[in-house]
Amino acid sequence: MTDIAECRRRYAEDVTSAAGITNPRLIQALAQVRREDFLPAGPWWVRDEHDIAGPRRTATDDRCEVYRNYSIAIDVERQLFNGAPGVVAPLIDALALEPGQRVLHIGAGRGYYTSILSHMVGAAGAVIAFEADRELADAARAATRPAGNVDVRTGDASQIDGILDAILVSTGVTHPLPDWIRTLKLDGRMVVPITVTMPAMGPLSKGFTCLLEKASPERLAVRVLGMTMIYAATGLRDASLNERLGQTMLRDRGLPIASVRVDRHEVADTCWAHSPDCCLSTEPAS
Repeated sequence: MTDIAECRRRYAEDVTSAAGITNPRLIQALAQVRREDFLPAGPWWVRDEHDIAGPRRTATDDRCEVYRNYSIAIDVERQLFNGAPGVVAPLIDALALEPGQRVLHIGAGRGYYTSILSHMVGAAGAVIAFEADRELADAARAATRPAGNVDVRTGDASQIDGILDAILVSTGVTHPLPDWIRTLKLDGRMVVPITVTMPAMGPLSKGFTCLLEKASPERLAVRVLGMTMIYAATGLRDASLNERLGQTMLRDRGLPIASVRVDRHEVADTCWAHSPDCCLSTEPAS
């Protein structure tokens, strides 16, 4: 008989070791949260960096199959995947979460990484999770209910209340929304994929995942964490900014920004991609 607890333990060790993660709460969360509870029944469609031809189906429905560094299909026809932990875990680690904090998760899917966040902030903390797809939101709500500190909401997360310690965005956007910035506390952190969509990519988007740290009410410091290909957000993207992002990313072959600004200002040479709500700037935050 497969020792599922041992599979989870090895999975947590392998993922965090490969990513250089030493946060004990994140290692523990990966070892204890039951990934199979947030997925369709097996066998599963999976893919990793070697699957150039597309996803492949696991040979069995043994639960240990999901404890590998795979992206696993939530809906393979729609190209919806539970992201590879080797990619997502470092993003969660970058938020530097502490017990008792209040965290926002945008693009919860079926709730696996929402549950990881929940485990990290503990019973004294809280996770507010948004998922635009009603069926997925219902699944996430049911799967995370036992945690007791998760509030799953159906919607696009364009309007948020309260003060947040951290935000994890798990869907591609053109910019962080004003309400996300407004509700993030000073020195709070946000991980957000800033991406471009094109008709040829269908529902997917490409760009760069960034770590934002709130330096003042109107400016956030930016550190680019790496390239990404991710499902594009529904209802949160700015079409005109998407076009400018595509042009500037192609021109500069990257995302050479140092800050995000939400103060009113005239367009300047430091405005890498400017819109009325948000400016991606090459000017430092402080």
